[in-house]
Amino acid sequence: MAEVELLYAPDCPNAEPARAQIRRALRQVGLPPRWREWRLDALDAPEHARGYGSPTVLVGRRDVAGGEPSDCEASCRLYPSTDGASTGVPNLEQILDAIRADAHNRPDASSYVPQAEERRAVSEAWSDEVLMTAYQTGDTRAFEILFGRYRNRLYGYFVRRFGDRDLAADLFQRTFLRVHRAR
Repeated sequence: MAEVELLYAPDCPNAEPARAQIRRALRQVGLPPRWREWRLDALDAPEHARGYGSPTVLVGRRDVAGGEPSDCEASCRLYPSTDGASTGVPNLEQILDAIRADAHNRPDASSYVPQAEERRAVSEAWSDEVLMTAYQTGDTRAFEILFGRYRNRLYGYFVRRFGDRDLAADLFQRTFLRVHRAR
């Protein structure tokens, strides 16, 4: 599994957006949203995490944007964006490319399969959009969670709207069949 780390200064306004970007990348490649974080001013931060600006994302101890540590104190970090401007966090493609490259370089990477209880614990907290994305990549548990989340509400709505339980059951089934097909 990819070793992802976030290096940040405690007052960095871009730390939370960097976390969100890491979450997106890990979900997109089907990994659990787990990574290590190191405060740049912490005395217990490992040596490989020193000398970077905030925020910095490392995958396999390499900066996703190709930066190198320096001797300067922790400072805000800027990343070039695709439109030529600057942004405070690495873009999603940089993180995805680094995760994929790291997985390609690890002989055991293809053998990682999240345990059933790990998928259940993580997936139930995901938003509908993230669950659909997971389902699109083959995670059938994501569909089960969506189904369970809306089963009673949707069926109840159809019963109240049309007053016919058979029609409600048919519409309910058609709705989830459409969700399945639209994935």
